[in-house]
This record gives sequence, structure tokens and C-alpha cells, in this order.
Amino acid sequence: MKKTSYLSTLTPEEQNALILQGQKAKTANSERIKKYGFLAPLKAIRAHCLDCQGEGPSWVTNCDQHECPLWPYRMARRPKEKDLLVAQISRMGEVTGHKPLDEARAEES
Repeated sequence: MKKTSYLSTLTPEEQNALILQGQKAKTANSERIKKYGFLAPLKAIRAHCLDCQGEGPSWVTNCDQHECPLWPYRMARRPKEKDLLVAQISRMGEVTGHKPLDEARAEES
């Protein structure tokens, strides 16, 4: 079964409106950088996610890149502990999978 992207379900007018929203957010971020010299960490993550997902806020919401370490922070908020994943790393240093933080803590005790 072919996976359809969120973007393909929108009309061209809706797509253009989302792109315009993303451009406004990007402009606001660059003005903040000019004024203060930096972005707050969560805003910087959100800006990265907007760039990665094509500058559409709803694309970031529907992001399917769950392997990305920034994924839980994509909404510019600190995620709840139940939403965090812990990477399982092999002895060779490769990521072999992920599991919820609660499970990882339970295994440690």
C-alpha cells in the first residue's frame, strides 16, 4: 500500500497558504536572530523542523520522521515523559531500535 503524503491531500490554494505561513514564521525567526543573536533552543528546533518539512506548520505536526532525535520537540514544547523514546545502542555504537522511557527505567531498576 502506497503511503500518501499530507501535502498531496491539499488543494494548490491550501498548499500555498501553508507555505506562506511557514515563510512568515521564518521571517519572524530571522528578525529575532538579528535582534538577539540567537533563538531559544525550542524555537531553533521548531525552525529546523519547518525547514526540514518544507516550511509548512501542519507538515511539522504530521512529521513521520520518528527516528529523528528532535522529533519529540518539533512542536516547540517540551514533550511529556511518556512521549520520549530511548535509543537502544549496540556494542558497535549503532542504534538498533527505540523504546519508551518508562520501559527503559523499569529495566534499570
